[in-house]
Amino acid sequence: MKAIRLSMVFILLLLSLSQSSCFVPEDFNVNIDIRKDGGYTFKYDGKLAYVMALAAIQEGKLSKKDKEELKKMEKEMEKSSDDVKKFDYIGNGRYQILVNKKGVKGEDYHFLSSEINIISIEYDDETMQVKAFKINEKDIEQLRQLKAKVEGVLSVSVDKGLKVLEHNADKVSGGLYQWRINKPDTAPKLIVRL
Repeated sequence: MKAIRLSMVFILLLLSLSQSSCFVPEDFNVNIDIRKDGGYTFKYDGKLAYVMALAAIQEGKLSKKDKEELKKMEKEMEKSSDDVKKFDYIGNGRYQILVNKKGVKGEDYHFLSSEINIISIEYDDETMQVKAFKINEKDIEQLRQLKAKVEGVLSVSVDKGLKVLEHNADKVSGGLYQWRINKPDTAPKLIVRL
C-alpha cells in the first residue's frame, strides 16, 4: 500500500511539473547582457536535473537501460543547437551544461526551448522582456522530496541609454540587476525600452 501511495505521489508530481518542464535548474549562474542596439548575449552555466529520472531514482527503479537513455539524451541535446557548448550527463539524473547564445534585436529566445521554457527573452514593439520560471510552494516541496534543489543566480546587465521600465530584482547596482533564485515564487522579470 505504501509503495502504491508513493508511486501516486510521483505520478502527480510529474504531471504537475510536466506542464512547465521536465528539467529543473540547479546550482546555476545565468548572465544576460542587453546591448544598446537591442541585441543580447545569454549564458547559462550550471546543472539541470531531469525530474523523471529523479523520481525513478527515488523509487529505486532507474534501470541500466534508463541510464543509457539519459546518456543518449546528452548527445541529442549537444546536437540540438550551436548555442549548446556542453551538455554532459554527470549521473543521478543530472546534466552539467553550458549554453552561450548571441541574439539580435527582435530575436526571441527560450532556454532550453519554447516547450521547456526556463528563461525567456521576448520582444514586443519597442520593448524587450526577460522572465524566468516560477515554481510554486507545492512543487518546491515535491522537488525537495526528490532531492532536487533549485538554486542559482540570474544577472542581467543593461547598457547605458536603455530604460528599464519594470523589474523585480533582489539587487540593483548601476545597470546590473540580480535575482538569487532559492525560494518559490521568485519569478524574475525585467522589461527594457529599446
